[in-house]
Amino acid sequence: MADELFRSDLVRRLAARWTKPLTLLVAGPGFGKSTVLGQTVRDHALEPSGIEVWVSCHAGHEQAEHFASAILAALGAAPRHEDPLTDVLDALRRHSPLDVCVIIDDVHDITPGSSAARLLGDVVRSLPAHAHLVLAGRDVPALPLARLRAADGLLEFGEDDLVFTASERSRLAHRLGRDDARGDAVGGWPALVRLALAVDAATSMDYAREEVLDQLGPDDRRALFGLVSIGEGDDDVVSRITGSSVRLAALAEHVPLMARVDAARFRAHELWLEALLHVLDPDDVRTMQLRAVDVLAAQGELGRAGALAVSHCEWDALGRVAFDLVSTTISALPLDIAAHWLEAVPIDRLNTPGLLLLSAAVRLARDFADASVDGVLDEVADAYRAAGQGDAELVALAVGTVAAQSRCDVGRLLALATRATGVPGADRHPIVRLATHSIAGVVAEMRGDPEAALAEFDAARLDDVPAPLALAADRFRVHCLLLAGRADEAVAVSHRRLAATGNVHCRQMPMLARWLAGDPTGFLDGDRRHDDAGDTDGLNSRDAFVASAIRTVMLASIGQRAEGEVTGFLAGGAAVDNPRDAALITNAIAASAVLDHDETAAAAAFGDFVARHPLDHQLGERHLRRFLALGYVLHPEVRDAWDRAELGPAHQQARTAARALLAARRGRRRAADRPLPPPVICTALPLPWSMELACRRTGFGADDGPRLAAWLVDHLGQSARDELRRLAAGDDPRLAADANVLLGRLPIEPADHLEVAVVGPVEIRRDGQRDDATELRRARVRELLSILVVEPDLRRDRAMELLWPELDAEAGSRNLRVTLAHLRRLLEPSRPAGEAGFHLRTDGAMIRLFASPKLTVDLWELRRLAADGVRARNDGDI
Repeated sequence: MADELFRSDLVRRLAARWTKPLTLLVAGPGFGKSTVLGQTVRDHALEPSGIEVWVSCHAGHEQAEHFASAILAALGAAPRHEDPLTDVLDALRRHSPLDVCVIIDDVHDITPGSSAARLLGDVVRSLPAHAHLVLAGRDVPALPLARLRAADGLLEFGEDDLVFTASERSRLAHRLGRDDARGDAVGGWPALVRLALAVDAATSMDYAREEVLDQLGPDDRRALFGLVSIGEGDDDVVSRITGSSVRLAALAEHVPLMARVDAARFRAHELWLEALLHVLDPDDVRTMQLRAVDVLAAQGELGRAGALAVSHCEWDALGRVAFDLVSTTISALPLDIAAHWLEAVPIDRLNTPGLLLLSAAVRLARDFADASVDGVLDEVADAYRAAGQGDAELVALAVGTVAAQSRCDVGRLLALATRATGVPGADRHPIVRLATHSIAGVVAEMRGDPEAALAEFDAARLDDVPAPLALAADRFRVHCLLLAGRADEAVAVSHRRLAATGNVHCRQMPMLARWLAGDPTGFLDGDRRHDDAGDTDGLNSRDAFVASAIRTVMLASIGQRAEGEVTGFLAGGAAVDNPRDAALITNAIAASAVLDHDETAAAAAFGDFVARHPLDHQLGERHLRRFLALGYVLHPEVRDAWDRAELGPAHQQARTAARALLAARRGRRRAADRPLPPPVICTALPLPWSMELACRRTGFGADDGPRLAAWLVDHLGQSARDELRRLAAGDDPRLAADANVLLGRLPIEPADHLEVAVVGPVEIRRDGQRDDATELRRARVRELLSILVVEPDLRRDRAMELLWPELDAEAGSRNLRVTLAHLRRLLEPSRPAGEAGFHLRTDGAMIRLFASPKLTVDLWELRRLAADGVRARNDGDI
C-alpha cells in the first residue's frame, strides 16, 4: 500500500474524530482502505480524545459468537451473557462517557445472511450515543442504514474518494525519486500507482508486475506466494508452506505492496497472486496451497483454513479441516461456518468421510431428532476403520453418541458403546479414551445413574485432551452433576470450563448451576429477561426445547409466565414420549399452573407423569428431581420416594424448602426453627409458594417470615407485591391475616417514579406527569415535605416545634398525625389503607423520607451534582 504518503486531506475528511455514528469505506482491493484508516488512527494518537480499537475480519468470523469475541477482545472485554449482541453493547457502554470507535476492517469477509451479519446489523441499530463504527471492505453486508441516512448519521467513502489525486501522485513520486508520469499511466488506483513508481518503466499493470517479479529469485517468488496465500504470517509459517527457509524482512525491501504487521509478521497484497500464478510451476503452486491449508489448521485457525481450501477448490483438504472442526466442537458446531463450506462443495465431492461427517453434524445442529444421520455416521466410521484411523472412527462414534443421547435412543447408545470398546488402542489414546468413556457415561446417564456417568468422565481425564474437544464432555459432566444434586460442584466446573465459550447453551449453564445451588445471581440482575425468541438464537432444536422448559420453571419462581413457549414446543412435536423430556415438560406445566394458583392442575401433571412413567424407572425419576420441590409438594407418591432416596446437597436443600411449606400449611411452628436463606427459597419454590411461606411464618411469629417477604419484594418487584396483596385478599382467613400483617409492616416499593421539587414552588410529578393533588394546597403539608427534604431523618418533636411552636405537645401531636396522613396520600395515593408507606416511613419517634431509585428530589440532585463538580475540579478533570 502507499504507506510513504500521508494523505492528510483524506484523513481530515474521514475522521473529524468520527463525528458520525457510522462510517463506511467501500472500495475494491488496492484502494488503500486499511492504510488510510491506520494513518487516521496514528494521527488521533497524537491528541487522543477517546478510545479507538481495531478488528480485522477473516474467514470464521461469519459465526456471531466468533465475531463478537473479536470485538470484545479489542475492547478489553470478555463474554458475560448468553447473547453476543448484549456482550458487545455492554462492552461499548462500559466506556461511557468517553467516545469509543470500533474500526472493523475487511468487513467483506462476513458472509451476507450469516449470524455475524445479523449481529453487525443489530449493533448498528442499537449503537449507544457515545459509540461509533467504522466499516471498511470491498462491500458490506446488508445493514439498516435508512434511519442513519435520514438523521445525517452516516459518512460514506467510495473508490472516487480513495483514488490518488494528481497532487498526491506527484508528492509520492517526488518522495520515491521517480518521474510522476509513471504514476499517471495507471490512473489514481493507489496500489498500482505505488507499484508503477517502484519499477524502472511502467506503462501497464502487467508490465509493472513482471518487472518486480523478474528481479526476484525462485525462492523469493515462492515465499511471496506463500505469504499471499495466507494473508499474513511470519518466517516460520511461510517456511512451512514453501518447504524452504525464508526471510520476509529482506523480501519486503524489494517488493512493493508488502508491509510489516508487527515485529515478526508481514502481509502482501493479493494483487500479486495472479501474476505469481503465471510464473510459478502449477504443481508447486498446488503443493503450497495444500500446505497453507494444513499450516492454518495446525494453528487452530480452522475458519481460515477451510476458507482457503474452498477458494482453491481443494475438497480433500477441506474434508480434513471439516473433520478437525467437528472433532473440536462436536455438540457446539459453528453452524454458519460449516454450512458455508458445504454450500461451496460440488455435490459429487461430498462423499469423502470428512465432508460426510460435517454434513451429519450440520443436520444434527439444525434438528436433534434427525435419526437419518445414524446411517451417515456409521458410513463415516466404517470408512475411517477401513483406513486404519481409529481416532477418527471414535470421533464419528462420539457425534453419533450426542445424536442418540438427544433422541433418548438407548438401543443406539448401547450399540455405539459396544463398537467403541472394540476400537484398537481405545484404552491408550487420550482422545480415544475420552470418546470411549463419553459413550459409556451417556449410557449410564440414560440408565438414570448420573453418579456412574460422572465416574466415567473422571476416568476420561479431560485435562489430557485439547480444551475445545473437552467442551462437549464438560457440558455433559455439568449436566450429570446437576442431576446428581451436586449443584455447587457444577457451578465450579461450569464457570471454569463453559462460561467464556461461544456456544449460547454452554454459557447459560453457569447461571443454571448457580440457580439450582440456591443462588439467583445473574437471573435476577438483568439476565432474567428470557421471554422472547432471541434467547434461543444459535441453539439447535434440542437445546432450545430444554432451555425453554427450564426457563419456564425458573420464571415461575420470579412471578413471570412463559407457558406459551412450552405449549409451542408440545404443539410442535417436542419429544415427550421418553421419560426424560416428559419430566421436563411436567415440571414446566406444574410450575406454570402454580403461578396461576391452580394446584389441582399442577398436581394432575405429576399424576399423569407417574401413571406413564413409574418412579422405579430411574431415568424419568432422576430428571423429575431437577426441580424437586414441585413434585415433593404436589404428589404424595413422589414425596414418599424422595423421602427414602439418597439425595445430593442441592436436592436436599430443595426438599427442605418443600417440607417447610408443607409443615407451615399444617400449622407446625417447628418449620421455622432452621429457616433457609431467602435466595434458596426463591430458587426452590414458585413465587406463590414462597410468599405463602413468608406469610405463614410471619403468623408463627418467626423473624424469617418478614425477612423472606422483604427479600422477595425487594428483588422481584411488582410480581411479589401483587402476590402478597392477592394473599391478603384471599379466601383463607388465617393466611389473609398473616399477609395483612406483612403489608402493615413491609414498605413495598411503588410501581411509579416520584419526583419532588422544592427549589421554587413545591411540585409533585409521577412518571414525568405533574400531579395537582388537593393535598398540595395545604401549607403544612408543603412545609413538612420541605423539612423532610432538608432533614430526611426527622424527630417527631422537632417537626412539631418547627410547624406548631405555639401548641402544647398533645395538640401538636394531633396536628402532626393529620398532616402525615395527608402527606402520605400525596406521596403514594394508590397505596391501600393499612399498608406501610414506602417513601414516607414512621416508627417510634422518627419520621423518614426514604431515598430510593423510585424517588428523585431536586435539592438532593443539586447537592449531588455540586459535590461531583467539586470532586472533578479537585481531580483536575475540567
